[in-house]
Amino acid sequence: MRDALRHMLRATPRWTRRLRRNLTARAIAGSNTSEGYAATVDDVEALMSGEEPLETGEKTRAELEGYQRGHGLHPGPRWRW
Repeated sequence: MRDALRHMLRATPRWTRRLRRNLTARAIAGSNTSEGYAATVDDVEALMSGEEPLETGEKTRAELEGYQRGHGLHPGPRWRW
């Protein structure tokens, strides 16, 4: 039975994780931009990965991190993209 259903149980391709991360970063950047906190998608992705953003100021960074925590998107001990 396992062999017959193997094509339905394939592991998620790598690009889907990257796509999901990018789409989430775009949504966060867009939502925060509409509230007056402008950040690039690259900076949001960096924050999501626990890295330092390149162009985002401290105030915007704090707002983005608060948004991620409020929506359950902030990296934690079990976080995996």
